Amino acid sequence: MKILAIIILIYECFLGCNSLRYNSIEKSKLHSETDDTPNASTDKLIDVSAKIEAFINENLAKLRTDVFAKSKWSDDDKKKFLGLVYEEIASNVSGSGIKVLGKEVSLKTRIETWLEKNLDEKRNEILWISFIDSKYGKNDIEFGTGKVPTYWTKSGAEHSIAPVINVGGTLMGIDKIGHFFMQGFWYWDAQLTSLRNRCEFGQYMEGNSMLFKEKWSKYYDIVAKWLPPTILGHFRFGYYGSWATGVVSYADSEANEAGYQFYKYLFANAQTYQFKFSDFGHHLPMMSEFNNPNKYTHDIVVDEVVAKSELKDSCWQFDKIRQTK
Repeated sequence: MKILAIIILIYECFLGCNSLRYNSIEKSKLHSETDDTPNASTDKLIDVSAKIEAFINENLAKLRTDVFAKSKWSDDDKKKFLGLVYEEIASNVSGSGIKVLGKEVSLKTRIETWLEKNLDEKRNEILWISFIDSKYGKNDIEFGTGKVPTYWTKSGAEHSIAPVINVGGTLMGIDKIGHFFMQGFWYWDAQLTSLRNRCEFGQYMEGNSMLFKEKWSKYYDIVAKWLPPTILGHFRFGYYGSWATGVVSYADSEANEAGYQFYKYLFANAQTYQFKFSDFGHHLPMMSEFNNPNKYTHDIVVDEVVAKSELKDSCWQFDKIRQTK
């Protein structure tokens, strides 16, 4: 890891060491974590759910018109339609990630790039947060010896924080919308009809140590279908969480679960369904890391305040750590 980190540092400096700015607010490229803690700035955010719903429904209508002209769809037609919805809304966008030795890593989804481009910070539709101002800002950045890859370089840390939005009154990072449409489809495509299996798969991606190792291989192939190897290697346990950032996000898993429910609804009503966040209203509060606190690994330093809430997310019953708190 140390050698790879040094190579990354040299490559970044080759591109221009000005990219290693630390105390500036730069638009995140990784979106691996967020900080949705309520404060004076987040209080100004307006609800953008209607704007996002309009974008999703425009895409659904276009795909229905452009692809399927017949009046009655078969199950194969519906599966094809959902695959196209995934490609149009949730697939990775080339050029949206960070290049390491000429290879791009940590690409963003189409919906995340749309949110970045179409939500106006001046109108309080989105809030950009710098690493130093986030709850993770007290972690040391150590070249080659950082606790997790996110903290190998200052630019990596800076780019790790997803901007925050207000969806139906719930604050969340835009990474949760990416999880909703991307990993939610992975759940549906893998036919994970058991809630326990979906919860386990979510925690496999997040890297929760409570998931027994003998279950890891069960979920590796699902991710491998959608995530090709990168310069950092093949997908590994905790790639979306503890391995990369030291954060196991239960809110990410809740967003995955809500997305799975969306694709279920869409398959059942492929020709008519209109997307509304209110259909997933019971999931939305738990897609906030303030309401649904993270678990931290690798001695990550977090300056955090969390909600005192009796709400429980979809996977609570399978998580002994939180049940015993």
